[in-house]
Amino acid sequence: MKWFVFNDSRIEGPYSTESLLRRIDAQEVPREGLIWGPLQTGWKSIEWWKQSLPHLKAVHSEISRDDQWFYARNGRRVGPMTRGELITQLGSSYEDKESVAKMLVWTKGFKKWTPITELHDLMNDLGIDQRKHPRARAHGKVILTFQDQTFISTMKTISEGGLGIEPLPMIYAGEEVQISIESKDFDSTITAKAEVRYVNSHNMGLQFKALNSENKANIVTYIKSKMEAQTQKSAA
Repeated sequence: MKWFVFNDSRIEGPYSTESLLRRIDAQEVPREGLIWGPLQTGWKSIEWWKQSLPHLKAVHSEISRDDQWFYARNGRRVGPMTRGELITQLGSSYEDKESVAKMLVWTKGFKKWTPITELHDLMNDLGIDQRKHPRARAHGKVILTFQDQTFISTMKTISEGGLGIEPLPMIYAGEEVQISIESKDFDSTITAKAEVRYVNSHNMGLQFKALNSENKANIVTYIKSKMEAQTQKSAA
């Protein structure tokens, strides 16, 4: 389970349960700080969160066992199934990976049926490397501004078309946000407007809506360097 902390007009996270408990014990989270996470209807005090934690974890465990995914093939919907079952079924049932990559999938948190090609983590798990924009894993802090609030998340992947980050609370598919990417992988801070394409328990996918040529070149150069390093590693 992932948790977010609202402190001094900023939202920080996500933190694991264990990490957040350690931060609270070390007084790294002020007593007036608020916490939000799965199953909560709003931001809650630290005291409420600690008292409710056993119940929240128990309910989340039940829901996690009901991870429902669907995919569409030839106009027919298949599912529900867990994400693991989806990967197993698509990976073993269809030898033509190009056809698999074009399939549409849906799970809770998606605004609409989404091509597998737009889901980087799913593409990796299926062993498919067919994308409109090549992606690479990247690390850094992503600051999102939405409705006069500031959210902080962790970057997971990036391409010239968009990026994948840790999911954030209260931001849903279809929303437009302003983002700033701070990472040692790039020469300077990357700023852009983006649209949230999908949100699930594992990832939030953002598509760039306005990215200047300098930032795009910065991203493309980084991805090429990662791909070249991977090629050299494979050839060694």
